[in-house]
Amino acid sequence: MAYSSKVRISIAVSPELNERIESMAKRMGMSKATLCSVLVSQQIDTFEKTWEMLGNPELMGKMLSAFAPNVDKETFAKNYDAQNEKEKKEK
Repeated sequence: MAYSSKVRISIAVSPELNERIESMAKRMGMSKATLCSVLVSQQIDTFEKTWEMLGNPELMGKMLSAFAPNVDKETFAKNYDAQNEKEKKEK
């Protein structure tokens, strides 16, 4: 997906993660910003596709337990339901 404009975001990471990002970016021949953008975009795409395929908050909660164990499942379920309602109203 190509975008005509960009928005800058800023995140805080541990020194250890920063070193890992720098190392990986160097090995891949890209800047840290480009690598982070690629990784974030890929993860967002993965979550969106999974939501579309599963369409089931309970199964999504199980997936999150495996891939993002720090996510609060109740908060996720409420947000998921709210997003689904919003999308239904927009259609």
